[in-house]
Amino acid sequence: MEKGVKNLKDLEEAINKLTPVEEYFINFKKQKLNGYYISENDGASILLKRDDKFKINNVNGGKLRQAITLLMKNYEEIIKENNGSVVSSCSLKSPQSGIIATACNLFGIKCNLVVFKTKEKNANLTIARKEGAVIYGSPSGYNSVIECYARKYFPNDFFTNMGFSAEEIIDANVEQVKNIPDDLDYLVITVGSAMNLISVIKGIRKYKKNVKKIIGVYVGREPFATLEKYYHIYSALGENNMDLDIIRYNKPYGTWVDIDDLFFDPIYEAKAYDWLLRNLNCKKNKVMLWVVGKRNLEINPELITFKEFKNTERRLN
Repeated sequence: MEKGVKNLKDLEEAINKLTPVEEYFINFKKQKLNGYYISENDGASILLKRDDKFKINNVNGGKLRQAITLLMKNYEEIIKENNGSVVSSCSLKSPQSGIIATACNLFGIKCNLVVFKTKEKNANLTIARKEGAVIYGSPSGYNSVIECYARKYFPNDFFTNMGFSAEEIIDANVEQVKNIPDDLDYLVITVGSAMNLISVIKGIRKYKKNVKKIIGVYVGREPFATLEKYYHIYSALGENNMDLDIIRYNKPYGTWVDIDDLFFDPIYEAKAYDWLLRNLNCKKNKVMLWVVGKRNLEINPELITFKEFKNTERRLN
């Protein structure tokens, strides 16, 4: 497995290292909080699980750990059966393109990305290109169309979708639960594909954490199909009841929420933070926000030159 892999030992140590838990103080004025919030929350504090502090190059977070785990577990197959090549269908607004490209580069694997052919500058794709990804443009931004292009033009590549939705990556973030407090009233986590949420639930049961209620705040498509698909993974891990609520955030996925000068990811964690301040009394309850990651807001976005689907790539009928 070492062939083509850069610093495998250091990489394994990095993904197994626990990210910190930190106290975060709520300050309505400093954090530019407008609108209705529970007044008692001003001056209170919550805990943050800072999984965004797992960082490699220009990307970070639990999704990065999942991508690395996915490639680790399938490395031999990718080299032998897929000619050392991965294809991923990606969203313009998701950090996934930069994450999977970074993970592929760590393993010396070729990375093909299929994404909507935008004419605008894009930070996520800029990161992916810096990591050596080859980027192809789909004429449609619909996820189903992008995935169709990825599968049909690259039938021999190892395919991964926008959410890294594979059972084998669920364990990637389970160990990160180990250092959270044993007792919490609320654990709030932003939900995209729901794969991180499933990992956290499994970890809570593994380490017998007493969390009265887990709240998943989803900001995009509904995650219920994914949760149902993998229910068997975490349902049999303990007989203790776990109170779980899945709640939709009330603004569109692409809307940015700026809190504390973009301290939180503006599409994901900022929305979960905004929700908890409006709905949970953080002075009377012990609350933790799980920070899955944060997009790179410092990189200078560039225009992307897309490669055409031709030559060895198979055209759609």
